[in-house]
Amino acid sequence: MGSGKKKKDHTPSVAALFRTTGDMQRPTNSQHAEEAGSDSEGHESTPDPMAPLMIGILCSMLDEVTANIKYHVAKEINKQLSGLKTEVAALFSRTNQAENKLNTHSTHHSPYPGHTYP
Repeated sequence: MGSGKKKKDHTPSVAALFRTTGDMQRPTNSQHAEEAGSDSEGHESTPDPMAPLMIGILCSMLDEVTANIKYHVAKEINKQLSGLKTEVAALFSRTNQAENKLNTHSTHHSPYPGHTYP
């Protein structure tokens, strides 16, 4: 359990997911015109030249936040596991002490002469 090796995270980054899904479609002028209630010649609108840069920045920020969350969750899980290991060790110790006490006590007060409990 505590080998100390960090496992490879196979979760794709947001930027990688965006690249695999392709560019977002922007509505054409005719779609805008229909929504506005006027007619249009049907020319496609020019995409905002800053959109890819902004999307890239947002994806990078989201990847950083995701990595930060994963780090803190893993840190908290390890802290909780460490506490549980300590509690389990204490329970085993108390169980062994009680078992030893029972075995020692049972050899003196067995209901059958000469019989001891395992």
